[in-house]
Parts: sequence; C-alpha cells; structure tokens
Amino acid sequence: MTIYWTDSTSLSLASQWKFNINNFLGISCSGDLHSVTRVGRLLCSDSSNSSGRRCSGSSKIRDGIEDFLVSWILNCFYLYFYFRDVALEAEATEVMQWTCKFCPVLVPHMHVHKVILWSSCDYFRAMFRSGMQESRSPFIKVPVSWEALVKLVDWLYSDKLPTLVTGCLWDNMDERKKLQELQPYLELCWLADYWLLDNIQEHCSRVINSCLDSSGNLSLEVLQIAARLSLWKLAETAVNRLGPSYSRLRLTGEIEKLDKDLADMVRVASVRHSQDSTKCKLEE
Repeated sequence: MTIYWTDSTSLSLASQWKFNINNFLGISCSGDLHSVTRVGRLLCSDSSNSSGRRCSGSSKIRDGIEDFLVSWILNCFYLYFYFRDVALEAEATEVMQWTCKFCPVLVPHMHVHKVILWSSCDYFRAMFRSGMQESRSPFIKVPVSWEALVKLVDWLYSDKLPTLVTGCLWDNMDERKKLQELQPYLELCWLADYWLLDNIQEHCSRVINSCLDSSGNLSLEVLQIAARLSLWKLAETAVNRLGPSYSRLRLTGEIEKLDKDLADMVRVASVRHSQDSTKCKLEE
C-alpha cells in the first residue's frame, strides 16, 4: 500500500501519524509480535492502585481497555514494520555485502515511512508535493554515506541525533578513528545546508567544534573536508584552532597537508593570535 501526498494533505495529520508510530517505537523495535502483544496485556494486568487496594472496575471494562490497548499497540507495530513505503539510498563509499529482506536492491538503504519524511523535513515535503518523478519513486538517493544516513533517519524519527562517544573512549582513539566518528557529522552538516535542516546543522557543528583540538592532525583533516564541502564557518573554526600551532605545524611539515589557500588562512590566524596575545599583555 502506497500513500501519494498532495497539497491537500494535512501536515497536522502527518505529525499525528509520526506521534503514533513513535509513541511505542521503543516497544515495537525491541521484540517480535508476541512481545508487543504481551506489553499490552501487562499494561492492563496490574489493577492495583497506589494504596495497594484492588480497583473496583467491572471486568468488562477492564477487558475492553485491554483489547483497545492491545489493538492500538499492534496497529503501531504494523505501521512501523509494514507501512514503510519508501527507501532512502546511501552512497556506496566502499564495497559492501548488502542484502535486504524487503527488496532485492543491493546498495545500502533504509526503508522508512513517507509520512515521517513529510512531517519532519521541508525538503521531502516539497519533493512529494512537486509531482515530479522523484516524488513517485520507491527509492530516494541521499548523497551521504551509510553511517550518516543512519544518523539522519534517527533524527527524522526522533528529532535527535545519536551522541558522539566521549570521555576515555574518545581520548584513547587514534586520529584516524576519531575522523571516522566525525565524518558522518561533517556530511550531515553539508546536507543540512543543502536541505535547509537548521537544527541538524547546528547540532553537527556543535559536535564537530567540541572535538577540534589545537595540536593534533584532527583539525587539519576537518579543515580540508570542511573546505571541500564549502562549510566555511566550520573551516574558520578549524583555522582559528590551528592558528596558535602554525609555527610547529610548519616545522614538522604537517602544514604541507593543506593547499596554499588554506595554509595562508592558518598563517593569518597565527598572526592574529600573536597580535591579540601581545595586546592582552600590554593591557595587563
């Protein structure tokens, strides 16, 4: 069964569907149909009130409430697992063995609900309203990696992005692993600029900025990726982090990883940092 959204489709209805699907998302994702049914039974099985006394309701009323809750939960279960009428396809960044129990497509993808895309993202809403070929296609290409796509779908369904690892786990990662962890956030930051997803862009920028350091290779790598993706605000932040270390980066040859324009940006940031430091000392 497929839904084709038109201009007359109510956004409030789409939002309500999103609420219904998500309201029991933690339950419906965690087990099979029997487990979901059992949850509904458990909701009605405890008929004791807070004082420990038995509630005095009619057994027919309790049975009716039980049947209603079980029916509603099963409906949410059905919506989540069987009403996914479109798939988001990620870019294949490397050779991946990919199989899917819902379709024969061999590229990384996720089956999702069109109603969720409609209610969560202006870009998708405009696409579905346009009537163009993409709006009727069962597959929508998303120009990001599989790792970034997983985080994007998390946000579309929950309005939240998975948090980055922190503390000892982060401190004990090598630079290559840290960059792998940050890469999806960099991609989503670029995609958010293209799809006008301000909340995602703000969150991703905050995550990336919190991980930049002034001495390691991570800021150098992030600067190069940010420049390639035209994320100039993020590139400026990385440049300012690298500025105080410009002399050391030049002595070790690490600055040569950057092209001339980016290296000049770091040099200018270094001069500005030196001037600011001198000014502060004079004011003291």
